[in-house]
Amino acid sequence: MIIKGGAVSCKSGTSKTASHIFEGPTNEQIEALQGNPEDMKDMLNDARQQGLKYAFEHFKISPEKEITRAEAYKDFQAIADEYGFSLSDSVIVEHRKARQNDENSPIHWHMIAPYLNPETGKAVDLKNNFARNEKLSRLSEIRTGQTLIKGQHNEAVFYTLQKEGKISEANQVKHLMEGDLPLPSYSQDSHQKAGRRGINLPEEKNNIKEIYKLCDGIKSFKSALEEKGYSIKEGNKKDTYIIEKDGLLIGSANRLLSMKKEIFKEEFKNATTTRKKLRFGSDKQEANNSASDIQPSQEISTQHIPDNRTSDRAAGRRITDSANPGTTPGHSKSAKSTAQNIRANSKNTSYAVAKARINSSAGVASVKVESDDKTASAAGIRAGNAVIEEWKNLERLNEEIDEFFQNLEKMNKLNKISKERFLKKSALKNVNSSLKEKYDVLKNRPKVRSWKDIKYDLENKPFQDYLKSKKEKEQCEEKIKILEKKKYGMFKSFNKEYKKYIKTLEELKELLTELCSKENNLSDKYDIKLRISYDEAKSEQDKQKRDQEDYDKKHDIEKTRDDFAKLKNIKEDILNNDKDIIEDVHKNGPENELKKRQEEEQKQLEELHEKQKKEAEKTAKLSQARTNAMLKKMDGSKKSQEELEAEELNTLGFKP
Repeated sequence: MIIKGGAVSCKSGTSKTASHIFEGPTNEQIEALQGNPEDMKDMLNDARQQGLKYAFEHFKISPEKEITRAEAYKDFQAIADEYGFSLSDSVIVEHRKARQNDENSPIHWHMIAPYLNPETGKAVDLKNNFARNEKLSRLSEIRTGQTLIKGQHNEAVFYTLQKEGKISEANQVKHLMEGDLPLPSYSQDSHQKAGRRGINLPEEKNNIKEIYKLCDGIKSFKSALEEKGYSIKEGNKKDTYIIEKDGLLIGSANRLLSMKKEIFKEEFKNATTTRKKLRFGSDKQEANNSASDIQPSQEISTQHIPDNRTSDRAAGRRITDSANPGTTPGHSKSAKSTAQNIRANSKNTSYAVAKARINSSAGVASVKVESDDKTASAAGIRAGNAVIEEWKNLERLNEEIDEFFQNLEKMNKLNKISKERFLKKSALKNVNSSLKEKYDVLKNRPKVRSWKDIKYDLENKPFQDYLKSKKEKEQCEEKIKILEKKKYGMFKSFNKEYKKYIKTLEELKELLTELCSKENNLSDKYDIKLRISYDEAKSEQDKQKRDQEDYDKKHDIEKTRDDFAKLKNIKEDILNNDKDIIEDVHKNGPENELKKRQEEEQKQLEELHEKQKKEAEKTAKLSQARTNAMLKKMDGSKKSQEELEAEELNTLGFKP
């Protein structure tokens, strides 16, 4: 499974991406599972209104083996959960086209997700999206039972899965961290560039691999490539060789052949340069080596056995057995046998020295040269191989120790994450989950459209059908006029084209009669729809209102709106590092904090009501006192209006 994603800028617009996913000419079949190009335009407009750089995120989901659509929807939902957007807001299109390898799945999907997060009003977080997409790919492969593919961010995937508590999945992908990273044979840009020139890079890659399989070496491979119209030469980068066709770069040779750069370079140089082959030892020694199953090392040091022939220092030359002046034939034979004995003894002595040195130097390899070993070189090779094997084991052990300490260091870095940061992330996750639930309820609330819009939709369809029928009739009339203007002369009855013309003209006239009848029928339907569309629109609007009322009662929409607003405030407090709220939301979830805020709001409302009640009582008493004071003043009281009002207020029990 390969999941890729890339943000598309607002400057690029939607036409290019929409044309590719809805009308891609290289695909055998295209099916829109969700959404349309207009939804992509809405994403673009929303992003532009918020001043964002990107309009939407374009994901491509390509499984290695074919999977069901239900399994694919699990991958879509996993992507939505990873990046924090609602799957219902996305556009999903399924493509089907034949692959170069018949075993690979012919189906892949494109998913367009909005770059603007409707909950926060901010951009979707795409940080580390390459590693996150690889994590989603590995989880999909585990879920669907496909082969785990090594990516470029295997360590990041492993430690992220561990951090998320997915220990089983982390252990399954752990082996992907071993060995070298995979190298792509060509880039996406190269693929598209080649396609514009009519060259299929995957097909060319397979052709090159097949050519290499049929060759017995790099030299024959180079010749076969040249015969097929390819060329191989040294690239601009160091130690890199490239393969071209018609001046277009197909790819790096070592990547196309799945070889390491150094190995290919060495083999290519060996194939293009001639060297003398050096042979050491006799055929007999090679036979002994093969018979004793000895694996010689790449470099074998040979010990020099000194020449034991006597030297004539005065003459400055060696004296041979057959050329010694002043000796008889008998003496010559005796001297020859004596020299052979001396050489044999010297050889045995050198073997003994070699055995002693080998036994002393190869102690760590647990190799012992026995006394019945007749070939010192064979024993030396075996001991040397054992020593090399021990060194390899030591180097492997050192690598494991280094890897252990590297992993330990990474774990220490992860453990350095502060407790506050962890609590904050946990609290935000809980709040975002509740926000999403409330947002989905508000978003799915049935809408009540204007009766005018409903009426327009009801009338528009029959009107469009009528216009279409009218246009077809006019086109048919135009064809008849063109045919009637043609002239065939006096001998037209003998002209074959004239007979075809007569037949075509009759067919068109019959068709015109049918089209006229169809136009009249559709015109009548449109007239009827104009008369009843108002009543139908009002009826549809009433139905929408009833559905909305039922939905509001079922989900308590007013409370949902209130909770959504409060959850936003809670999130703002968390982002502002309110420690009490962070700890409470982390332990008890946002419901507890939401309940507290509702109680506080209710308390404030009660206090406000009490205050308003007191103010109303005060106003009533002041009004009554003023009225009573005015009545007393009218009865002839000599006190002032203010004194009378103060007495009345005192009587009513009001203290200013």
